Amino acid sequence: MDDSEAGLDAETESPVSVEGDRLTDMLRDLFKSGGLDDYDEIMEHLKIPDGFVYAVKNCVEQMANEKFIVERRKMGDEKIEILNAAGRYIEHLEKRVKDSKKVIGGLEKAKHDLEKEVKRLQEVIDGAEGVMSELVEKEKDDKKHIQDLEEMVQDLSDQAMG
Repeated sequence: MDDSEAGLDAETESPVSVEGDRLTDMLRDLFKSGGLDDYDEIMEHLKIPDGFVYAVKNCVEQMANEKFIVERRKMGDEKIEILNAAGRYIEHLEKRVKDSKKVIGGLEKAKHDLEKEVKRLQEVIDGAEGVMSELVEKEKDDKKHIQDLEEMVQDLSDQAMG
């Protein structure tokens, strides 16, 4: 007989009582395989008190329960170790994020400073271009003035010679 035939709900039934029920089922199956159909009648005929069967059943249940508890503790310890490791890793990642934010903040400040410097240098370049443009104009004016002076000198020289 399986758990569903026994009316057991696998989610609510503890492994301990399932093991105890399995023992009873095994004894019944053992007697039936020997051609003995009535479990209760056989137990009575063998003069085995119900208390003995229940004692064996309880012993098996207790052993199963102890094994179950030990296994649960092992699983719990492993889960705790995993959770602790995950917690440490999360803390490590949070520290890296915090450090990254500091670096990003520093880079953003450096970017801002560089943008200010680029703007300042652009103003210097614009000013230099303006000065250079003025100097080119002044050079043109100076060349024109020099040419005018050379023409005057030539005219004076021609007048003096002539």
